[in-house]
Amino acid sequence: MNRRTKVIGVLLILTLASWWILNPASRQGDSSQLQRLDAGYYLTNAAISDTDEAGVLVYSLRAERIEHNPRDNSVSLLALHLLYDQTDNEGWQIKASEGWMDGERAQMILRGKVQIVGKFDDDAPETTINTTRLIVNLKDNIARTNEPVQIGIAGGLLEADGLHADLKTQKIKLLSNVRGTFDTRS
Repeated sequence: MNRRTKVIGVLLILTLASWWILNPASRQGDSSQLQRLDAGYYLTNAAISDTDEAGVLVYSLRAERIEHNPRDNSVSLLALHLLYDQTDNEGWQIKASEGWMDGERAQMILRGKVQIVGKFDDDAPETTINTTRLIVNLKDNIARTNEPVQIGIAGGLLEADGLHADLKTQKIKLLSNVRGTFDTRS
């Protein structure tokens, strides 16, 4: 090889080596590239709705921020408001500081200040349930927690450790340590 070919070869090798060093995405297994690939979408002041097989609305979800995780297709939720089972606008409203929904959209885990508001039937007074953590199974229409709960209903207050609520049949079962006060003078 002549000297000119050797110089061009060395310059070409140096150019490729420089590009490889300065471009981390070109190296397999680089964590910064993986982080960029793991970043999903995010939405602010967004709404998500889901319907059953017949096209009837099952729930409507609003959140200040929704962040998608493409690794498992789950979403993180910030300051959310869930309207559940809205037949004739008589459903359960669930608010929470934050939450998470699995990738199959079958379960939500709500945390922080969690509040459920609804009626057991058309003639019943409104019921308010407060807790710090709630798991909502969207396929089975079940909400449950083992955390302390406070239930305000008909001028009274019930407190318990844990609850199991069927959101379709509107039945609530308090799990343990149940205590309550009601004003009977009304």
